[in-house]
Amino acid sequence: MDADGAVVGVLTSGTFSPTLQAGIGLALLDPAYKPGADVGVRVRNRVEPFTVEKAPLVQPHVRAQ
Repeated sequence: MDADGAVVGVLTSGTFSPTLQAGIGLALLDPAYKPGADVGVRVRNRVEPFTVEKAPLVQPHVRAQ
């Protein structure tokens, strides 16, 4: 969702990343939303703030602690 509550994409999957210690997800978004853009994701009837990032989210040499 954008700041006005309009739907801008569809979340295809989501989980908790033990390496990043945060929730992550993959989404199909409107191409206007570039890395760094803030969006809202509806999670169980509430909207959580997320930031658009380009994959990969973790560099290959990084290991979980």
